[in-house]
Amino acid sequence: LDKSNEALALLKAQKHLNADSQYYYLVANAHKALSQLDLALAAYQQAIAMDANIAKYHTVLAELWYREGNVHKAELSFNQALLIDEINIPALLLSSEVYKNQGLYQQAQEALAIILLQDKNNQKALFSQASLFLAQNKLLDALIVTLTLRELSPTDPFAKLLHSSIIAQQGDTKQARRILSEVDQQLSGLNKKYKENKQVLLLSATVNFINQNSHSAKKLFVRYIDLYGEDASARRYLAIISV
Repeated sequence: LDKSNEALALLKAQKHLNADSQYYYLVANAHKALSQLDLALAAYQQAIAMDANIAKYHTVLAELWYREGNVHKAELSFNQALLIDEINIPALLLSSEVYKNQGLYQQAQEALAIILLQDKNNQKALFSQASLFLAQNKLLDALIVTLTLRELSPTDPFAKLLHSSIIAQQGDTKQARRILSEVDQQLSGLNKKYKENKQVLLLSATVNFINQNSHSAKKLFVRYIDLYGEDASARRYLAIISV
């Protein structure tokens, strides 16, 4: 329900549960959702100190390190998660993202291949696969994956945005703007509370940016940073708008 303060209050009222590592994991999740990253980090580390053999603890710690810009520690943590569980999907997705951003495309592909071998329709892996192809300027391959995503989830606005971006790069701006218009209509029908959902807010800002609504895009990116903390993608868009 996205009520992190209420969750923390409940946890603090039940401190007798703190003999279980899961207690600190839940505390950390709540702090992370509130962008209280130092408190989240300490709680994740406490959970690991109590039980170091749970892959998801190392994975969420890796995600936090990566969000903080510490790639080396993120890599150590997700590798530890994969030692415990070699098909841990969140850890594999994060490792692929890290390797892609380092230009290590073969390693990024190997991580995604493990997921897709288990589940060829895993949508998070397919999104990552399309993104990996785009990073290598393989537009046709990216489009093929994106069309699979559109078939699996025809109304998903993120798949639509990805589709629009690819065909725009291929030169079909008319079709790209038609798809963007669909996404814009989907977002306009949401109530105010849902519009400030983390993913929806970033998507709305990106759509406005692509549609050259710079003023609206800037407001939404700034709001995103205010609510959810620093984000490299949001800052990059804000820099482009400023230029």
